[in-house]
Amino acid sequence: MILQLNPPMHLVTPLGEATAYFLIDYGAVENTIWVCDIHESRECKHFTSEDIRFWGNGTYGLKHPETPASDP
Repeated sequence: MILQLNPPMHLVTPLGEATAYFLIDYGAVENTIWVCDIHESRECKHFTSEDIRFWGNGTYGLKHPETPASDP
């Protein structure tokens, strides 16, 4: 299943800040894939759920996350 995010979501990835536009869900045995536009490089990259962090929200007192570490 592919889900278009409306509105898109601002995230932090191992490659920096990004906007997620789609989710790809292959089912219960696979991790969800986030299709993202990397702000700095303008690349379209795919990340699993464990690789992304949601952007902070000052209204709710949620601080901006650190950039997740890439797997070696």
